[in-house]
Amino acid sequence: MDIQAFGVKQTRDPKTNEVVGEEYFLNPLADYVKPYTLVPRNADLNPTDPEQIIVPASGQSADVMLDMVDEGIFEGAYFTAQYLDDAAPAMLVELIDNQRRVSLTGRPCHVTTVIGTGQRPFVLPESLLIDKNQPIICRFYDLSGNENKVRFQIHGQRMYSEQIRDARLDAYIKRRQERNRHMSMYLCPLDVDPTIAAGATGDYYYTNDSNIYFEVRKIMVYATGAFKYFVFDEKNNGMQTGWLHSQGALGVAQYPFIFYGPWMIR
Repeated sequence: MDIQAFGVKQTRDPKTNEVVGEEYFLNPLADYVKPYTLVPRNADLNPTDPEQIIVPASGQSADVMLDMVDEGIFEGAYFTAQYLDDAAPAMLVELIDNQRRVSLTGRPCHVTTVIGTGQRPFVLPESLLIDKNQPIICRFYDLSGNENKVRFQIHGQRMYSEQIRDARLDAYIKRRQERNRHMSMYLCPLDVDPTIAAGATGDYYYTNDSNIYFEVRKIMVYATGAFKYFVFDEKNNGMQTGWLHSQGALGVAQYPFIFYGPWMIR
Protein backbone atom coordinates (compact mmCIF):
# COMPACT_ATOMS: atom_id res chain seq x y z
CA MET A 1 0.00 0.00 0.00
CA ASP A 2 1.61 3.24 -1.15
CA ILE A 3 1.00 5.84 1.53
CA GLN A 4 2.24 9.39 0.98
CA ALA A 5 2.23 11.59 4.06
CA PHE A 6 1.51 14.79 2.17
CA GLY A 7 -0.57 15.43 -0.90
CA VAL A 8 -1.83 18.31 -3.00
CA LYS A 9 -5.48 19.00 -3.77
CA GLN A 10 -5.93 21.07 -6.90
CA THR A 11 -8.85 23.32 -7.76
CA ARG A 12 -9.56 23.68 -11.48
CA ASP A 13 -11.63 26.10 -13.51
CA PRO A 14 -14.66 24.06 -14.73
CA LYS A 15 -14.59 25.82 -18.12
CA THR A 16 -10.88 25.77 -18.96
CA ASN A 17 -9.72 22.95 -16.67
CA GLU A 18 -6.80 25.15 -15.65
CA VAL A 19 -5.42 24.87 -12.12
CA VAL A 20 -6.55 27.94 -10.18
CA GLY A 21 -5.56 26.88 -6.68
CA GLU A 22 -3.66 24.28 -4.66
CA GLU A 23 -4.10 23.10 -1.10
CA TYR A 24 -1.70 20.84 0.79
CA PHE A 25 -3.21 18.17 3.00
CA LEU A 26 -2.01 15.40 5.32
CA ASN A 27 -3.04 11.85 4.45
CA PRO A 28 -4.73 10.52 7.63
CA LEU A 29 -3.43 6.99 6.91
CA ALA A 30 0.19 8.15 7.12
CA ASP A 31 0.11 7.89 10.91
CA TYR A 32 -1.08 4.27 10.76
CA VAL A 33 0.90 2.74 7.88
CA LYS A 34 4.64 3.04 8.47
CA PRO A 35 7.90 1.46 7.30
CA TYR A 36 8.79 -1.36 9.67
CA THR A 37 11.50 -4.00 10.15
CA LEU A 38 10.82 -7.41 11.62
CA VAL A 39 13.70 -8.83 13.68
CA PRO A 40 13.82 -12.43 15.02
CA ARG A 41 12.71 -12.92 18.63
CA ASN A 42 15.80 -14.62 19.96
CA ALA A 43 16.30 -13.17 23.45
CA ASP A 44 15.83 -16.52 25.23
CA LEU A 45 18.49 -18.20 23.08
CA ASN A 46 20.97 -15.33 22.93
CA PRO A 47 20.20 -12.81 25.69
CA THR A 48 23.41 -10.79 25.21
CA ASP A 49 22.78 -10.21 21.48
CA PRO A 50 19.12 -11.11 20.88
CA GLU A 51 18.94 -10.21 17.17
CA GLN A 52 21.86 -12.53 16.40
CA ILE A 53 21.19 -16.18 15.50
CA ILE A 54 23.93 -18.64 16.43
CA VAL A 55 24.53 -21.53 14.02
CA PRO A 56 26.69 -24.25 15.62
CA ALA A 57 29.56 -25.75 13.63
CA SER A 58 28.25 -28.40 11.19
CA GLY A 59 24.89 -28.08 12.93
CA GLN A 60 21.50 -26.42 12.88
CA SER A 61 20.35 -23.30 14.67
CA ALA A 62 17.33 -23.35 16.93
CA ASP A 63 14.02 -22.46 15.31
CA VAL A 64 13.67 -18.69 15.58
CA MET A 65 10.38 -16.83 15.12
CA LEU A 66 9.70 -13.60 13.29
CA ASP A 67 6.25 -12.42 14.32
CA MET A 68 4.08 -9.51 15.40
CA VAL A 69 3.39 -9.71 19.11
CA ASP A 70 1.62 -6.35 19.24
CA GLU A 71 -1.11 -4.72 17.22
CA GLY A 72 -0.91 -4.53 13.48
CA ILE A 73 -0.38 -6.52 10.30
CA PHE A 74 3.10 -6.61 8.80
CA GLU A 75 3.70 -6.83 5.06
CA GLY A 76 7.30 -7.72 4.23
CA ALA A 77 8.97 -6.86 0.94
CA TYR A 78 12.74 -7.29 1.45
CA PHE A 79 15.19 -9.67 3.15
CA THR A 80 18.54 -8.50 4.46
CA ALA A 81 21.21 -10.11 6.62
CA GLN A 82 24.57 -9.49 8.21
CA TYR A 83 26.90 -12.45 8.61
CA LEU A 84 29.86 -13.14 10.87
CA ASP A 85 31.81 -13.96 7.70
CA ASP A 86 30.60 -11.25 5.31
CA ALA A 87 32.78 -12.42 2.41
CA ALA A 88 31.34 -15.90 1.82
CA PRO A 89 28.73 -17.12 4.31
CA ALA A 90 28.54 -20.93 4.15
CA MET A 91 25.04 -21.64 5.43
CA LEU A 92 21.64 -22.88 4.33
CA VAL A 93 18.40 -21.21 5.40
CA GLU A 94 14.89 -22.63 5.67
CA LEU A 95 11.75 -20.49 6.09
CA ILE A 96 8.38 -21.87 7.21
CA ASP A 97 4.95 -20.25 7.41
CA ASN A 98 3.95 -21.57 10.82
CA GLN A 99 0.29 -20.54 10.49
CA ARG A 100 -0.36 -22.52 7.31
CA ARG A 101 2.35 -25.13 7.98
CA VAL A 102 3.95 -24.65 4.57
CA SER A 103 7.56 -24.16 3.59
CA LEU A 104 8.51 -20.88 1.92
CA THR A 105 11.79 -22.27 0.63
CA GLY A 106 10.86 -25.77 -0.56
CA ARG A 107 13.91 -27.11 1.24
CA PRO A 108 16.95 -25.40 2.79
CA CYS A 109 18.56 -22.97 0.34
CA HIS A 110 22.01 -21.41 0.32
CA VAL A 111 21.89 -18.01 2.01
CA THR A 112 23.78 -16.38 -0.86
CA THR A 113 20.88 -17.07 -3.23
CA VAL A 114 17.89 -16.09 -1.07
CA ILE A 115 18.84 -13.43 1.46
CA GLY A 116 21.56 -11.16 0.12
CA THR A 117 23.20 -8.60 2.41
CA GLY A 118 22.20 -5.37 4.08
CA GLN A 119 23.77 -3.38 1.25
CA ARG A 120 21.91 -5.35 -1.41
CA PRO A 121 18.50 -6.46 -0.14
CA PHE A 122 16.70 -9.41 -1.68
CA VAL A 123 13.37 -8.23 -3.11
CA LEU A 124 10.63 -10.78 -2.47
CA PRO A 125 8.68 -11.98 -5.53
CA GLU A 126 5.45 -11.68 -3.52
CA SER A 127 5.01 -9.64 -0.36
CA LEU A 128 4.89 -11.66 2.85
CA LEU A 129 1.86 -11.03 5.08
CA ILE A 130 2.31 -11.68 8.79
CA ASP A 131 -0.69 -11.14 11.07
CA LYS A 132 -0.47 -10.89 14.83
CA ASN A 133 0.67 -14.16 16.43
CA GLN A 134 1.18 -15.83 13.04
CA PRO A 135 4.96 -16.31 12.93
CA ILE A 136 7.42 -17.13 10.23
CA ILE A 137 10.02 -19.62 11.48
CA CYS A 138 13.60 -19.53 10.24
CA ARG A 139 16.42 -21.98 10.83
CA PHE A 140 19.99 -22.00 9.54
CA TYR A 141 22.38 -24.89 8.79
CA ASP A 142 26.16 -24.53 8.86
CA LEU A 143 28.21 -25.81 5.91
CA SER A 144 31.62 -24.49 6.94
CA GLY A 145 32.44 -26.65 9.93
CA ASN A 146 32.75 -23.51 12.04
CA GLU A 147 30.27 -21.64 14.20
CA ASN A 148 28.35 -19.04 12.23
CA LYS A 149 26.34 -16.06 13.37
CA VAL A 150 23.73 -14.23 11.34
CA ARG A 151 21.42 -11.26 11.78
CA PHE A 152 18.35 -11.66 9.61
CA GLN A 153 15.65 -9.06 9.02
CA ILE A 154 12.49 -8.62 6.94
CA HIS A 155 11.67 -5.06 5.88
CA GLY A 156 8.25 -3.78 4.83
CA GLN A 157 5.34 -1.88 6.33
CA ARG A 158 3.21 -2.17 9.42
CA MET A 159 -0.49 -1.31 9.49
CA TYR A 160 -1.82 -0.19 12.86
CA SER A 161 -5.34 -1.26 11.92
CA GLU A 162 -6.77 -1.32 15.46
CA GLN A 163 -6.05 2.36 15.98
CA ILE A 164 -7.97 3.58 12.94
CA ARG A 165 -11.15 2.52 11.20
CA ASP A 166 -10.69 3.61 7.63
CA ALA A 167 -12.45 1.92 4.73
CA ARG A 168 -9.38 2.12 2.46
CA LEU A 169 -7.10 0.46 4.98
CA ASP A 170 -9.69 -2.18 5.89
CA ALA A 171 -10.28 -2.99 2.21
CA TYR A 172 -6.55 -3.27 1.52
CA ILE A 173 -5.96 -5.61 4.47
CA LYS A 174 -8.93 -7.76 3.45
CA ARG A 175 -7.63 -8.09 -0.13
CA ARG A 176 -4.15 -9.00 1.08
CA GLN A 177 -5.50 -11.60 3.54
CA GLU A 178 -7.64 -13.19 0.81
CA ARG A 179 -4.70 -13.25 -1.61
CA ASN A 180 -2.47 -14.73 1.08
CA ARG A 181 -4.81 -17.72 1.45
CA HIS A 182 -4.12 -18.75 -2.14
CA MET A 183 -0.71 -17.30 -2.99
CA SER A 184 2.48 -16.76 -1.04
CA MET A 185 6.09 -15.90 -1.73
CA TYR A 186 8.14 -18.98 -2.55
CA LEU A 187 11.81 -19.68 -3.17
CA CYS A 188 12.14 -22.88 -5.17
CA PRO A 189 15.46 -24.73 -5.22
CA LEU A 190 16.30 -27.69 -7.40
CA ASP A 191 15.32 -31.05 -5.96
CA VAL A 192 19.01 -31.69 -5.19
CA ASP A 193 22.06 -29.44 -5.25
CA PRO A 194 23.94 -30.14 -8.49
CA THR A 195 27.48 -31.44 -8.29
CA ILE A 196 29.00 -31.34 -11.76
CA ALA A 197 32.42 -32.85 -12.46
CA ALA A 198 34.73 -31.16 -14.95
CA GLY A 199 33.43 -31.67 -18.48
CA ALA A 200 30.36 -33.62 -17.29
CA THR A 201 26.62 -32.97 -17.73
CA GLY A 202 23.57 -33.77 -15.66
CA ASP A 203 19.79 -33.34 -15.56
CA TYR A 204 18.17 -31.62 -12.58
CA TYR A 205 14.53 -30.90 -11.78
CA TYR A 206 12.16 -28.60 -9.91
CA THR A 207 9.52 -31.06 -8.75
CA ASN A 208 9.60 -31.16 -4.94
CA ASP A 209 6.30 -29.26 -4.69
CA SER A 210 4.63 -30.72 -7.75
CA ASN A 211 1.10 -30.42 -6.32
CA ILE A 212 0.96 -26.65 -6.75
CA TYR A 213 1.56 -24.00 -9.40
CA PHE A 214 4.77 -22.02 -9.22
CA GLU A 215 5.20 -18.68 -11.02
CA VAL A 216 8.87 -17.99 -11.71
CA ARG A 217 9.76 -14.30 -11.88
CA LYS A 218 13.52 -14.30 -11.43
CA ILE A 219 16.37 -16.77 -11.17
CA MET A 220 19.70 -16.76 -9.35
CA VAL A 221 22.55 -19.09 -8.55
CA TYR A 222 25.34 -19.73 -6.09
CA ALA A 223 28.14 -21.86 -7.56
CA THR A 224 31.80 -22.52 -6.91
CA GLY A 225 32.61 -22.53 -10.61
CA ALA A 226 31.29 -21.56 -14.03
CA PHE A 227 29.08 -23.84 -16.12
CA LYS A 228 26.65 -23.83 -19.03
CA TYR A 229 22.97 -24.69 -18.79
CA PHE A 230 19.86 -25.34 -20.86
CA VAL A 231 16.28 -25.12 -19.51
CA PHE A 232 13.31 -27.23 -20.68
CA ASP A 233 9.71 -26.90 -19.54
CA GLU A 234 7.39 -29.80 -18.64
CA LYS A 235 6.49 -30.28 -22.33
CA ASN A 236 10.17 -30.60 -23.23
CA ASN A 237 10.15 -27.23 -24.97
CA GLY A 238 13.52 -25.51 -24.83
CA MET A 239 13.47 -22.10 -23.16
CA GLN A 240 16.42 -20.82 -25.20
CA THR A 241 18.06 -21.31 -28.60
CA GLY A 242 21.30 -22.73 -27.22
CA TRP A 243 23.45 -23.29 -24.17
CA LEU A 244 23.94 -20.27 -21.91
CA HIS A 245 26.92 -19.48 -19.72
CA SER A 246 26.06 -19.24 -16.03
CA GLN A 247 27.86 -15.95 -15.54
CA GLY A 248 25.90 -14.30 -18.32
CA ALA A 249 22.30 -15.26 -17.67
CA LEU A 250 21.67 -16.59 -14.15
CA GLY A 251 22.73 -13.74 -11.93
CA VAL A 252 23.32 -13.94 -8.18
CA ALA A 253 21.17 -13.06 -5.18
CA GLN A 254 22.37 -9.46 -5.16
CA TYR A 255 21.81 -9.15 -8.90
CA PRO A 256 19.14 -11.67 -9.94
CA PHE A 257 18.22 -12.29 -13.54
CA ILE A 258 14.63 -11.10 -14.02
CA PHE A 259 12.54 -12.79 -16.71
CA TYR A 260 10.85 -10.75 -19.42
CA GLY A 261 7.57 -12.25 -18.22
CA PRO A 262 6.52 -14.79 -15.57
CA TRP A 263 7.11 -18.47 -16.31
CA MET A 264 4.43 -20.79 -14.95
CA ILE A 265 5.42 -24.25 -13.71
CA ARG A 266 2.56 -26.69 -13.11
